[in-house]
Amino acid sequence: MVKSGLAAATLSPLASPLLHLAALEKLAREPSALPEPLARSLVADAEYGRFGVLLPDLPAFENTGAGLCAMVGLRGGPLPLFGRLLHGPRPMAFLLKAAELVARGALVGRSAGQALLSGYLVHVALDRALDPQAARLAERAAARVNPERAVRRVEWFQALLWLRERFGRAALGDPELVQWMRVAKRKGMPWAGVGGGIFEVTRLSLLEVYAQAPRKGQVDGWVRGLFLASRLLASPAGPRLGRADAAEAERSALYLGPGVDFPTAVERALDLARQYLARLDQLLARGDFGPRARGRFLSEVPEGDASGGAPLEIARGGAGPITDR
Repeated sequence: MVKSGLAAATLSPLASPLLHLAALEKLAREPSALPEPLARSLVADAEYGRFGVLLPDLPAFENTGAGLCAMVGLRGGPLPLFGRLLHGPRPMAFLLKAAELVARGALVGRSAGQALLSGYLVHVALDRALDPQAARLAERAAARVNPERAVRRVEWFQALLWLRERFGRAALGDPELVQWMRVAKRKGMPWAGVGGGIFEVTRLSLLEVYAQAPRKGQVDGWVRGLFLASRLLASPAGPRLGRADAAEAERSALYLGPGVDFPTAVERALDLARQYLARLDQLLARGDFGPRARGRFLSEVPEGDASGGAPLEIARGGAGPITDR
């Protein structure tokens, strides 16, 4: 997370979940730029890729209403415990343990595991590249808007504007959004939650790194909460809940204007994600998780939270204040 007075109070150091999903989809639709095994996995097991890319955000949806309000910038406050851990200072330790479990093949199929790992690594890359500029823009709003909400609002509005530019619409109010946000194989309400193998990889990796892990029922509750949030955003009330009109009013301040070029920032974040995925593929192909192999990986995909990976400089002043709509 960005080390500043504002960011210390933010709900979480991340781009909007919708942006994470859209970025993952964009990468999957350009397979020639990805290692072939990972590109295949992101198509064959797209749901597990989405689970991975949203995993650090999922604990916020243990309460659907709170998670949705936080997602669209209507409230702030600390993330639940496992959200804080998954956004914590050791994302690569978590990834390396999960990669080792996937490589062993005892808990989950290779393709499903690769999709999970790829999604999670894309999340880290986007956070590292995009969070610093969101915090800088939000600093200007903190005097008039709760600082915890300010970062969330910047991230949410930027995501809506990018989705509108990429797809011609912001997706809110579109029934297809439910499918697009689905992280379980079965359609409809995910009563059974996430698959047992995917859960075990997540649980054991958290346990290894942080000495604590959620129960299966907790993770299943996160998945159901996300599903309910997707239904709300996909309903006719979605555009109003997501404040799509307010986002458009902030275009020049937060998206493309003096001192800010968010589309270019996203492309650079995607390039960083591709670099990370190439290193992941090499790690999995070698199947070596000894100290030297880990050291090689960490020399190219550094340990550390969202500010630990030499985040890209994107926005430099000039953005106007955010109004509290």
